Amino acid sequence: SYTCPGDEVEAVSTQSGKVSLEKIIHPSAQRQTPPCKHFTLCGGCSLQHLSPDLYRDFKIRLAQNAVQGAGYDTANVSALYEVGPQSRRRAEFKISVQKGVVRVGFYAPQSHQVVAGAECKVVTPRIMSVLIKIETLIASLKKPADYQE
Repeated sequence: SYTCPGDEVEAVSTQSGKVSLEKIIHPSAQRQTPPCKHFTLCGGCSLQHLSPDLYRDFKIRLAQNAVQGAGYDTANVSALYEVGPQSRRRAEFKISVQKGVVRVGFYAPQSHQVVAGAECKVVTPRIMSVLIKIETLIASLKKPADYQE
């Protein structure tokens, strides 16, 4: 995760047999600065560090592998239909209420910890504007201090 072909990295093997990136020693020329400030904190976008060309090639190879795996010829899989930034029209927000603190956002990578934040470079701004409203609404639903069961 979070590496590019050509990166020189330091990594460690975990007890479960997975490899975890420790640091990038020399970045690849195919790497770009991720546009989102939540990159690596939020589990939504794990490929923002790839250059546009590398990203396109990666996505085309995924499609070709799926088509080939289904037993079909990959000759017709040649182009990627690209959409612009902040154009995704669906998002699944996660909600966490702990010790009276409401968080609405997305899960951190490989966890159920909610990363709150009102910024996303993928989802439409109209959808993201709802995030703060949801957080405010849920916070208003807290039991009053003088509530007795």
